[in-house]
Amino acid sequence: MTLSDPSTAFRLPKAMLAIVDTICEKQDLTRSQLFRRSITEYLKSQNIEIIREVPSAHADVVTFE
Repeated sequence: MTLSDPSTAFRLPKAMLAIVDTICEKQDLTRSQLFRRSITEYLKSQNIEIIREVPSAHADVVTFE
């Protein structure tokens, strides 16, 4: 885990980052992985369609029902 993660460059209160870091350490995740999972789960809970990139450079649409 790095303390300065460029993909999560937005500012959060230090207390919140401490909680995030604790969760990341316990679950062997980076901050980016945790934020990505959290956002994905939020979008799923809102039934929001997301586009997921696949390795072949094609995009497929994922709809949560």
